[in-house]
This record gives sequence, structure tokens and C-alpha cells, in this order.
Amino acid sequence: MRTKRWLMFLALACVGATWGCGRATSVTEERAQLTASQHYIAFVERACDLVESDMAEITRVAEMAAARHIAGGMPGFAWNQQGMQDELWGRSGGLMHMGFNRPFERDRTEAERQLDVVLINWQRDVFTENLGTLKDMKARGVHIIGFGPKAMPKLADYVAVCDTWFDTGFGADDRVVMMPDGSRAGRGNLLVSMLHGWAFTAEYISALTRRGKIPPIWQAYLYDEGIAWGDKYSGKMQFHDDLEVPPVEPGVLAGRFLDRIRALSRKLDREQMESIRTAADLVAAEKRAGRKTVCAAMGHAPWTYVAQYEDQAWVEVSHFHSNISSQVDSHVRGTADGALVLHLGYFGTDSKAIEVFESKQQRVMYISADTPRDGEVGQFTGFVNKSVPDDAPAYINMGMRYGDACVELEGYPHRILPPSGIMQLVAYECVNVEVLSRLLVETVEPGTE
Repeated sequence: MRTKRWLMFLALACVGATWGCGRATSVTEERAQLTASQHYIAFVERACDLVESDMAEITRVAEMAAARHIAGGMPGFAWNQQGMQDELWGRSGGLMHMGFNRPFERDRTEAERQLDVVLINWQRDVFTENLGTLKDMKARGVHIIGFGPKAMPKLADYVAVCDTWFDTGFGADDRVVMMPDGSRAGRGNLLVSMLHGWAFTAEYISALTRRGKIPPIWQAYLYDEGIAWGDKYSGKMQFHDDLEVPPVEPGVLAGRFLDRIRALSRKLDREQMESIRTAADLVAAEKRAGRKTVCAAMGHAPWTYVAQYEDQAWVEVSHFHSNISSQVDSHVRGTADGALVLHLGYFGTDSKAIEVFESKQQRVMYISADTPRDGEVGQFTGFVNKSVPDDAPAYINMGMRYGDACVELEGYPHRILPPSGIMQLVAYECVNVEVLSRLLVETVEPGTE
């Protein structure tokens, strides 16, 4: 089985796809024409294909988890300082009662808790040791679903304790883009696990609809009614008793979500390459001047990947949510006046963030998406939501619709399943591999190429 998966992954890796190409070219020629960031986007396509190839197993496990949920269990996480768990927790279009600190009722019985399903991901081999905790959970009857590189040597004992495993297809090395010097960069494990995680969530919801149930699903706090929706259902009911959703066939919702990620990554390739190259040029110029770029990162998962890998050569991270005073204070104290900043955000920006950056005279590039709420108070941050400034030196538009969640579910009043966390990772890695390719080219001595 392992050999078959690797053969499939390698085959996918060799399939070239050049959009807008006016003549037939060989796979080698097509790959040579791609920039480093386009190679990463090509990997996104392969990752979606890999997850789609696992759909039968995803739906099987989702059916099991749905049956446990109806009997009183619930899905939750085992924390190990890695990104997929944070990506799935509390997101627009995600399950409201996902995570053991957000149960649908406080007084579940021990028999119900034994029916829980635990999700845990590994994207790298630096992680919190929690093998004993997982063994205790398994001994109680909890079903443990692992996500990550099954062949990573340090994970052998963890693979053994998990009841189900969704493999990223990598071993100890998940770098996916070849650099000019033959090295590699741009990481794959977290992206594949995020895709697996949301595909599982989609099929979990689908499996419940086939049993006549629909669990409460978060609506974005970007909308005025989002908070009211959360207040109405959070911690109050296991399943909706006020609406009905028709049964959804297996694979449909996850397939729609994967198609949306493919479409957004292709759109990034078509429309944002100039902005990605501009950002990379500016970062490389900073590095030549002896300065690192600051990534002001917000969101669920970026703290687990920004400045964690090869990107340490050019970036320093400032965990920055403008509604968290301690993070604002840390940014003001810990980043240089006049620094080049890459703001890794969601939709537009906000007045407080602009105020902080301007107080530091920082030059701010943006990874974000458009917002229609310019000048209005966004309830998610508590500050005035603003469009990206027109004079930003670079704006990489991730292309999602405002409100984030992207899949229609018949009978449900708002969309489900958010692409933003995945597109943050994709856009950031595109910048990263472009910067690294420039830095490597610049270090080649004349006459040695």
C-alpha cells in the first residue's frame, strides 16, 4: 500500500500543467518554464489530488466518527504545538463543537467520552511529547486519527498508537521545490494535512446528514450576525432542531472544497505572480542590506510555520493580532522602525494595525483578500475594518470571498469550510521560495554557474 501511494505521488509530481501555453511542450520544458512559486502552486494541485485519492478512507472514517457523535462522542484534538489542530478549531464554516473545551454539553457521561474521536497532526519532527496521553485515550476507547508523514522515523511510536492515519506521503523531508543550487525549499506536510483535515470535516458533516442530523457550524464573526449565531448555538445543542438539511452523498462536499482550493491556487498563479515577485524582490533587497523582513502574522496556524524552516534566512516573525494588546506591545517594542513588513492576514486590514505600522514608519506589504467593509466596524477585531492601502509596496490578494467559508450546503443558511488558512500558507510559501531562489542566485560567484 505504501509503495502504491508513493508511485501515485511521484506520478502526479511528474504531470506538468502549464495554463495559457500556446504550444505543446514536454513535461521537462514545462517545469523549466515555471518559477519557484509556480512550482509550489503545482504542488498544491498534486496535494489536492493526493487527498482526493484518499476519499474512500476519509468517508469511511467519517461514517465511524458520525456514529460515535450521535451516541454522545465528539471530535477533539490532542495538542502538540503543530498547525492542523489550530487550523480546524473555531473557524468560519467549521464545526462549532470541535475541541474538548467546546462541547455541545458540559456534563457528558464517561461512556459518551469514551466515544470521542481525537485528531492529531505532525508537520515536523519538533513536537510536544504526548505519547502517554494518547495511549491513555486509546485505552479508554477513544478513536485516534493521525495526520502527517507516516515514514518520519520519529513518529513510529505515534503511528502505532493511532487507529487511523492520513499520510502526507513524505518522510523526514517535506521540501517540494527545487532551488537553483539543487537544494529544496517550501514545505508540504502541513498543507496536505490541512487538506485532509477539512476533507474529513466535510465528510463528517455529510455522514451526519445521511443520518438526518446537522451539527451547528460557525458563521464568520466578520458578519454582524455571526456573533449572534454563535451565541444561539454554541454549547447549547448537539444537532440543529430548527432546520433540516437533505442527505449529502459521500465525497461531494470534500470534492467541492478541494476544487475550490484548486481554483484559488490557479487564480493566485494567474493574477498575483507580479505581486509575489515584487514582494520577493523587496525582501531580497532587505537581505542584501543586512536586514530581515518582519512577518506580522495573524490567524490560526501561521505561528507553527512562519520562521520555522528555511525562511529563517530572511524573515523574523511578529505574532500580530491588532486586537490583542500584548501582541501590539510586542510588535512595537520588538520590531525596528522603518522595517519592511509582510502582513499575513485575512480580509483587508484594520485601523489599529495601520496605526501601529505608521507609528513605526514601517513599509507594509500585504497577503490578504478584499473586504467590502471599508470604514465599518468589524466585530471580529473590534476595530474599523479597512481595505489594503493603495500605496502598499506589494499586495498579494488570496482571492477568497469575504466571509471565508466557500462551500454551499443545501438547506444551511451560510457557507461551510474555509479556504483562508490554506491560502495563507500557499501565498506565504510562494513568497518564501521566490525569496530563497533569489538569495541563492545572488550567492553564486561569477563564472561558477
